[in-house]
Amino acid sequence: MDRTGTFSLLFPVGEYEYFTLSETTANDLSLDYIIENLTSMSSEQSVLQKILMKMPISKPVIQYRQAIYQDLKNVPEICGNLCEIFKEMQFYSSVKTRSVDNKSSIWDFISRLKELENYCLSIIKIKKILSGHSFQSEGMKQFSTFIDTIYNDSGFHELSEDIKNLGKDVSSIKSMTLGVNFNSDFYPDEVGIVIDYAKIKGAYPVNMRLFDNLIILFLSN
Repeated sequence: MDRTGTFSLLFPVGEYEYFTLSETTANDLSLDYIIENLTSMSSEQSVLQKILMKMPISKPVIQYRQAIYQDLKNVPEICGNLCEIFKEMQFYSSVKTRSVDNKSSIWDFISRLKELENYCLSIIKIKKILSGHSFQSEGMKQFSTFIDTIYNDSGFHELSEDIKNLGKDVSSIKSMTLGVNFNSDFYPDEVGIVIDYAKIKGAYPVNMRLFDNLIILFLSN
């Protein structure tokens, strides 16, 4: 893991030499056929093609990958569980909403809330999967440390709990009152949500930090 706290399961930290396969060699090796049989997802096929076309020729890189492979080979259930989690994370990242601001709709807010909830749940699941395993490879040790750092970071558990509770609160909404603003010709100009702030604040004291932001967001539309 480098100074920025990032790492790769493919490349150790440092500068190493690689050999890029030519298109002719790739065709001779039938890389397209191999990749298509490994995954049917086009996004994953693209990633695999880049990996296989860039072949390491430095011994440290080869040994780094071999050690990670050996760790995962010894505990095959980790691969299956991580793949399921990463698929869920990929789904939410592929439909990522724009930043929530005072022009955002309630749908933007709920979508962003789901993204954050998925992120928190994914970290918790990965932490649970890796817990108790003694890895030998440097790459898997760094991956485990990376997840531990996020999981133990100040504020993570509070954020996870707030998002969980707020998600329940939002999902319990059955109706809402809308207020219409008219222009000078008495045509509808804007539609906003009318909220009894005092009532909500008394009903949901646990989530006030997030509710304050939610109220400000709605009232500024």
